[in-house]
Amino acid sequence: MIMVFGQGGYEVRFDWGPVGAGAIAPGAALVAVVDVLSFTTALTVAVEHGAAVLPYPWRDDSAAEAAARHQAVLAVGRSVAGPGQVSLSPATIVQAASRHRIDRLVLPSPNGSAISAGLAATGATVVGVSLRNAAAAAAWVRKQAAGPPQAWLPNAGLRSAGLPEAPPQALGPPQALGPPQAPGPPSAGPPSVGLPSVGLPPVGLPGGGLPATGWTTGGWPVAVVAAGERWPDGSLRPAVEDLWGAGAFLHFLNGTGEPAAGFSPEAGAAVAAYRAVAGDLPGALEETASGRELIAGGFRADVEVAAAAGVSTAVPVLSEGWFRAAS
Repeated sequence: MIMVFGQGGYEVRFDWGPVGAGAIAPGAALVAVVDVLSFTTALTVAVEHGAAVLPYPWRDDSAAEAAARHQAVLAVGRSVAGPGQVSLSPATIVQAASRHRIDRLVLPSPNGSAISAGLAATGATVVGVSLRNAAAAAAWVRKQAAGPPQAWLPNAGLRSAGLPEAPPQALGPPQALGPPQAPGPPSAGPPSVGLPSVGLPPVGLPGGGLPATGWTTGGWPVAVVAAGERWPDGSLRPAVEDLWGAGAFLHFLNGTGEPAAGFSPEAGAAVAAYRAVAGDLPGALEETASGRELIAGGFRADVEVAAAAGVSTAVPVLSEGWFRAAS
């Protein structure tokens, strides 16, 4: 990989998919992964309900084995989920959590989950970001950056859950995937406690009450990865909803309506894309290719829960292979 593609001259970087993650993550203190429809949305909802989540890169027999080994609930494919089963749909997580506590959840996904699992090997702090929690995640990152360097360590600011360590997965080129599975309807869950609730602002206003001055990482680089989706041949399909989710996180991270010093052009473009639709995220999300696919399949609720910007204070942070709520 030619080094210029790592955006190493910038404190804040942005790129797409597992290959992009492999380019911009080295040297970053923190990596935010964004997969709006639907891994990081499901992840956010699961952490809201107190679950620790193992991002698993494959949906095959090994996922069931991992769940059994860790005494965890397995999120099955949406198309095969039966009554009462948990899947990638946030609705099933909410429904299951209303009946009994889910302590551990294995969440397979070929996009956001696979990227997160691969990043576990880099030593960076990995954060799951959706439109639901972009403001809260940015506020948490700003708080860490203002503290001592050790605050960036993967174990910093986490509630210990006594979870087993998951083996890290190396980042590599995307693998060929089969046809996408039929999606299932999610539903919004109650916000978690920890960070104050921060709503996304209207277009053109400074972000969420954050300082109206530029922000710096203090020399600790931040990388943001939009997971994207897959074409049937396994190649990356850039998904605009992930661009918007990344842009929302970066918008709040910057804390100003002006162009941010230290942001790469790619990161700046993500912020501009988000600000262009921030006034009507639900409507914009419905018109995306991913949104239309879900709606055509009868799963409009998937789009609605993903578009519920700023409703969650849950900040999933990866530690020893598991996402847990930041304190």
